[in-house]
Amino acid sequence: MNTGDYFRSNSSVLREVVRLFRESPKGNIGLPSLVVNRYLANSSNLRECDSIDSVCASILEKPQLLLSVLEIIEGNKLFGDEYIDHEEFVSRYLGQLPADVFIFAWSELEQLKSLPILGASFHYAKSRESLVYFAQNLVRYAYHFGGIQYDIGEFKRFCSYYSPGLVILNKQPSEFEAMVLHVLSFLDVTIWQVGERWLDDQKHPLVAEDELADRLLRLFKKNGWHFSSGRSTGDIDDESPLATWGGGYNSFFIIRSMGGIDGVDIRGETVSDIGLIIDIGDSDIDITMTGYLERALLEMLNSSGYLRAETREWFTLRVQPGTSLQKAGEFVYGLLKSEFDLKQVSVSVVCDPYRLSSLKPSILAYRDNRNKAIAHQDELNSSFYLCTRCRSYAKKHFCISTAEHPPHCGRSYEMIKTLAHASDSAEYIPIKKGELLDRKRGEFAGVNKIARLMSGGEITRVFLHSLKEYPHPLSAEFNILAFHIARLDGIGLIHRGYSGATPDGRSWKELESSAIGRQCDGIVAVSEGYLNSRMFLAADGGAANILWMTSNLKERLSWGDRRIATEKDCGNLTTLKNYY
Repeated sequence: MNTGDYFRSNSSVLREVVRLFRESPKGNIGLPSLVVNRYLANSSNLRECDSIDSVCASILEKPQLLLSVLEIIEGNKLFGDEYIDHEEFVSRYLGQLPADVFIFAWSELEQLKSLPILGASFHYAKSRESLVYFAQNLVRYAYHFGGIQYDIGEFKRFCSYYSPGLVILNKQPSEFEAMVLHVLSFLDVTIWQVGERWLDDQKHPLVAEDELADRLLRLFKKNGWHFSSGRSTGDIDDESPLATWGGGYNSFFIIRSMGGIDGVDIRGETVSDIGLIIDIGDSDIDITMTGYLERALLEMLNSSGYLRAETREWFTLRVQPGTSLQKAGEFVYGLLKSEFDLKQVSVSVVCDPYRLSSLKPSILAYRDNRNKAIAHQDELNSSFYLCTRCRSYAKKHFCISTAEHPPHCGRSYEMIKTLAHASDSAEYIPIKKGELLDRKRGEFAGVNKIARLMSGGEITRVFLHSLKEYPHPLSAEFNILAFHIARLDGIGLIHRGYSGATPDGRSWKELESSAIGRQCDGIVAVSEGYLNSRMFLAADGGAANILWMTSNLKERLSWGDRRIATEKDCGNLTTLKNYY
């Protein structure tokens, strides 16, 4: 039974909904909690209809209008503790495992609790309106990360192709819920029926309860959604005493881009000092990547449950009593080989005091050379990289990472560069920058070509260092926004969590809503790393043209000596202009 036929056969329920809509306060139409009305189907014109029958006829013609009508009926009363506001919605896309899919069910599913599907945002029915909240999330998702607005055909294709939402129908729906489900069916939202066929529509499969977990895992793998890595070995008991190796002046840990014999080599026996030297012989790994490999290995060690490492002053390894140097070295070797796509890893554990003291100067010199090599990188002498990590939810998003334009999510250029060469992930890719078209604005022919390809032709140009023209598009993983202060032709900076207004009267939510998931002239996301880049928004005057920023951010960056106004100095454009 198609949606129109279902509405006709249940006309009494539809007419009751329409009656409540016609009686609802007109002021509800402008509420900020109206998501479907704002992005997909505006029902305000239905107010002009002469009768209930004419409104019902409009909904029969455009079933998506039912969702927008339901939003307006109760207004603020509808949106209780289930409603997800903009800040909470966006928060699901921040951090290491962003939300990839919204899953709705009528009750918790025990067989799904142990699955490593950390990219799923689960919602369970609390009231008859719960499905409306679920629909809101899908509409907001499609608008911000699919570029869909008031195009029902594109919205249906988006839902059908990417499966951003999944309804697990594990309970007989009420008449009201069945009506909403038929609208979701019309919108091509995936619906699985568990235990019994509750809907007549044959396109929604019947899934046995014991097959649910396997089927969900297959769907996750098909769409490339996020899983838990499950890397921890859990061998260390926090209550047991740990043996400590190293901690003295000559103890050190370093990863170098140098040749060596693949395997583990042990020199000496544990005493007061220890050296852990790892030489990577792969030709793709250069000196600038080794710092990220060091940080990644330390993190892996400390989350492994087997070894713990500290580098606060001097290098220290903490292990369970009885652990041998050989076993520790093999564990480090295995971690690097399993986490990174490296062919030649030479792990040397050195405990001989004379060898340690002779090696220490060369270790310090290597670190100094590495810092200089990183500092000397620029966009003319180093490679460009494409990151598509956020593409699992922002379907047309891409990020261009360069030595002078690190990604706005806060990851470093060295991290993206290393993962592009030393991992099997398809999310990080070296790209050809192409001809330099404009150094100041950061325009490269190769970047423009990638932009057109990755966005399906929606983005034709990207200026890496511009705010006002063709800025870099945003995903959802950012904590700082740069915005154009038009009347003063300057740059403003605002951080996530700031509750006040900018001098031109805008809030974080307003700026974020305008730009998240798209390219937006006048608003661009930036990282702390990019704020300190030599090319920071060079096309708009760079750091010298920052006129206003939040005091919290200014303190965090240690920019107290810079003459830049904050909310403590200026509350509007007049006072900001007078400040300078």
